[in-house]
Amino acid sequence: MRYLVSFVLVGLVSFVAGAYWQSSRATELVPAPSVAPQPPAQLNVVTGAIDGITIEVTGGQRVRYLGTRTPSPSHCFGVQSLTANRELIGQKVRLEADPLIDQASDGAWIRYVWLIPDEAAESEETDPAETESEEADPDTILVNEKIIENGWGFLHASAEMLYGTRMQAAGKYAAATNKGLWSQCEVAKDEATGLLMTQELVPSDDTEPIK
Repeated sequence: MRYLVSFVLVGLVSFVAGAYWQSSRATELVPAPSVAPQPPAQLNVVTGAIDGITIEVTGGQRVRYLGTRTPSPSHCFGVQSLTANRELIGQKVRLEADPLIDQASDGAWIRYVWLIPDEAAESEETDPAETESEEADPDTILVNEKIIENGWGFLHASAEMLYGTRMQAAGKYAAATNKGLWSQCEVAKDEATGLLMTQELVPSDDTEPIK
């Protein structure tokens, strides 16, 4: 009788252990539900500058300026473009999307970025739906346009974009008046991409490394 009871108990323990193993394995194989990335809020604060055309905002999202390109730090005027972009850290901005593009392949959100004064930001916090665009407010600055106008970067916009026409005008102005990189760099069209670019800097022994 004792042997029968022991046999039954061993079988019961084996059954329970096997059932638990199967249950835990099934749980492990169930994929976790994917969470869609959330776009940045319309009214935001710049918390960091990643490169000449990419910022980080409250919430950790990366936002890239639509319609412009800046040289990399290893090319002429790349450091100056990044330095100018860092001036936005701590500033309040309004982000505006374009129907033509929303997000880059690397996850950055593509936006028009309006720099707004503190007074305007406070009023919009009270009633954020009051205006859809900052274009009519003379106190706001379209950062994308200013980068091109000041010669910190190149035009990379088409007329079909919301502010494509005014950004094209800014590009013509910067080139005609030798703003920024147009006066300090050798500008040429890259044969592979067809995009304008500045010359690559050749480091020398007496130059500090780019940080």
